[in-house]
Amino acid sequence: MVNPQPVPSVFEFLDAREFLRHAYAARKRVDKAFSHRYIAREMGAGSSSFFQDVLGGRACLNPERASRFARLFGLSPRDADYFELLARFGEADTPGERERLLGLLTRAQGSDDQWILDASEAEYLQKWYYAAIREMLTFIPFTGDYEDLASRLEPPITAAEARDAVQLLLKLKLIRRNYEGRYLKVEKSPAKALRNDPEKVRSGLLATLDLARRAVDVHPPEVRPFYALTLGVSRETLHDINTRLRDFRRDILELAKRDRNVDRLYQLNMQLFPLSAPAARKRPRRKPV
Repeated sequence: MVNPQPVPSVFEFLDAREFLRHAYAARKRVDKAFSHRYIAREMGAGSSSFFQDVLGGRACLNPERASRFARLFGLSPRDADYFELLARFGEADTPGERERLLGLLTRAQGSDDQWILDASEAEYLQKWYYAAIREMLTFIPFTGDYEDLASRLEPPITAAEARDAVQLLLKLKLIRRNYEGRYLKVEKSPAKALRNDPEKVRSGLLATLDLARRAVDVHPPEVRPFYALTLGVSRETLHDINTRLRDFRRDILELAKRDRNVDRLYQLNMQLFPLSAPAARKRPRRKPV
């Protein structure tokens, strides 16, 4: 199968699976035959769910698979080398190995520190626990016990994930360490351009939706009040609702900033999405001649 359109630049990514997701979408837009079933066949996998398992982290992305994916997506030798290094970075299971591979990625990319900062900002938006740990440092006296930090989250993460999160937050200057060794939140936000890029925030949004689904099962209603409305609205009213939601978000943030007795972490999601296509406007009937 010939690649009819270049895939996104692999050098824009710090997550091999995220690159595969974008590369697949680019190919699929111009070639409907480029399917999960086709990928499984070309990769020698026995199940059509293979690619979805790779994207979801249920199947490992080892060096051999990374090399075959590089050929499948038609990457140049330089791009393929970088992608294979990116896959190793994603599969690394110790902070030291991740840091070593991150240095190799920076050199392979061949640019200054700004690239790695941009890539790190993009990664920050893709995992829910980065922002959670940053906020938790406002009321948890954390000095380096990653096991304890990881166990305080709901759901808990691993100590290695907590360590990686703290290292990323330090790199982005979203937290700092004071003279007593305690890590503290810095009042700063990731780049606005990244927050407003739908492709960059997609993974993070999906993760928070998964957390909301889990909350229905594990938390009683009194500690996770959920509300749902089904509404018929016009385009003008929809614009009004969007404006009020933005104002409400600012009000909630201001309330949280004024709170001097913080002792827990909460996630607030706001979703407004269509359940139907717009109704066709009826044309006026023409009078018979």
